[in-house]
Amino acid sequence: MEVTYYVNNIEVNPPLNDEELSIELNFDKGNPDNQSVSLNELEWGLGDQTVGNDAADIINQWRLDGVSGGVGATEGIPYRLEITDEGTTYNVFDGYLDLSTAIWDCDRVSVTAVETGGNDWFLSVADSKSYAYIDEVEGLIPSSYTVRLPYVLSSVPDNQEAFLVTISMTFVVITLVGEIESLITLAKGYIANPTDWGKLAMLVLQLVYVVSLIISLVKLIADLIDLVIQPVKYHSCMSWLNNAKVGAASFGYTFKSSILDVGGVYTNNYILPEKDNVGRTSFNDDKKVFGRTNSNDVDKGYFKGTVGDFYRLMITKFNGKLIYEEGNVLRFEREDYTTSAYNYILPPVDQTSYRLNHDELISNYVVSYQTDTNDKNTLQNYEGTETQVITQQKSGYNQRVNIEGLIKRNISLARGTRKNDFTYVENIVKSYLNFISAQVNVYEAAINAVIFSVNIIANSFLSAISFLANLLQVPFNVPKIKVGKLPYSDLSSSIRDRKGMLLMENDFVSVPKDLILSVNTTSDRSTKLSVNDEIKINSLYLYNNYHAINSFLPTSLKPTGNQYEIHEVEGVPFCFDDYQLVKASNYMKDDIGRDGEILSLNWNVRKLTASADYKVKQLWTNNLKENKITPDGS
Repeated sequence: MEVTYYVNNIEVNPPLNDEELSIELNFDKGNPDNQSVSLNELEWGLGDQTVGNDAADIINQWRLDGVSGGVGATEGIPYRLEITDEGTTYNVFDGYLDLSTAIWDCDRVSVTAVETGGNDWFLSVADSKSYAYIDEVEGLIPSSYTVRLPYVLSSVPDNQEAFLVTISMTFVVITLVGEIESLITLAKGYIANPTDWGKLAMLVLQLVYVVSLIISLVKLIADLIDLVIQPVKYHSCMSWLNNAKVGAASFGYTFKSSILDVGGVYTNNYILPEKDNVGRTSFNDDKKVFGRTNSNDVDKGYFKGTVGDFYRLMITKFNGKLIYEEGNVLRFEREDYTTSAYNYILPPVDQTSYRLNHDELISNYVVSYQTDTNDKNTLQNYEGTETQVITQQKSGYNQRVNIEGLIKRNISLARGTRKNDFTYVENIVKSYLNFISAQVNVYEAAINAVIFSVNIIANSFLSAISFLANLLQVPFNVPKIKVGKLPYSDLSSSIRDRKGMLLMENDFVSVPKDLILSVNTTSDRSTKLSVNDEIKINSLYLYNNYHAINSFLPTSLKPTGNQYEIHEVEGVPFCFDDYQLVKASNYMKDDIGRDGEILSLNWNVRKLTASADYKVKQLWTNNLKENKITPDGS
């Protein structure tokens, strides 16, 4: 077997510690497609600067170039390792030499090789970009990704304000009734004498006045409601899927996930980010309130933080992992996701010792959302915010029990609250508006009947005059009179359609919110929180569907629960074919046929042997019970 080293695409002499060459595979929680490959620390430096293939010289020159126009030590040097076996050459390592940890000593350099796109690579570099940078500098966030979310405030006005609104609207209605009576009187007078031009003019003017009065009434009612019951306002938000897409795209990846993609359980999952500046809206030219009442006044809807922050949040919430697939695809799935088969079969080994994965048995597993003291709805609607799963023995002597530890999956978001009911004042105003709407529409129907009659009679009369004038060859053409009809008024709709919207205590968002939305693409105001929001944005739901795979309790789907035996073996015969099998999938079977997973493997290329840590499924206790606690905050 021939081993060839390349530094910056130049074939170089073997490192000084070539005989110790080993390749290590580390797998991320059993993910067969997501392993990191690393080499033992490489030592170079033959002191031969004449042949041009001394790796130490190439590394030193790369570092020196950093002060004269080159990239320098802040960027790794391309590095790959090839193995030729029976006439076939294989690329077993493709990455870079990490100069950030290199040690220089005279003409020698000790440096570590890192594989490009390994387990931690994306999350480490993802912190180098914020979503604000991706939007403002790279321009990778299209406007179509922004969803305008309507919300209403949960503050309840006092009864005195409601009373004043009722009195004001009653006064306007009484005024309207008086003007309509005048209109009816004029209409009767004109119908009795349709040739009286003066009465016709007065009737038309009164019609215009009454129509204007009704339009003013409708606007006045809307303004009065906005002053007492604040209007619907808007915040911009963006889906988890689109946040993940633009984050991945910024680093050259295409994002995929069966959880978030179309058809997934959380396809309609959105994050409403922090809102420190919510704008102000004017009413009646002298009163301003916080918030954006115009859905066209767009603010920023993307996640406020780095791409790394978002992906770590996603991993925490869904108990997930990242998988790097061919074609620069970055896949996100639940921790136990795999499509791999059991490829490698471990040969019989001398070591028979093992240990239990007792260190993974945790007594208290907590999945929790945050609360927001700036929005008391997150406190009042607390149930579903936190779930504790306490694992205990069914029987035993408590003072000798060694089940301990705490794992907290703290989701740094607050749950949203859906407006499902009307407040006391809203019910008063809605009932009154229903009454006024009925009265106004009766008046509008009567007025529209008068308008219809006036239009027919007046225009028929004027058409006759125009016809006679033309017969007499008098150049006289009378324009037609047309008074427009009043539309149907539904004054209570501004109250009714508030149901289903996001409910907030005030306009500011200090803790971002996690929401399931029913998005209306044609009407921003019709976008509501889904009826499933409280079900899916719920700590117990997340535990049962994403975190329970860590439970040690046996189930019908996992007869051994999360229980394993951990084995460590050394000196296992291991050739290049074996390396290819394990690199393709870490799922294996031991020499007695039990299913297992390789956790890490170190292959000594020169000696053709390997040492490995692996685990096999094995039920080692059935003396466990779980208590799930979901506090209601009281």
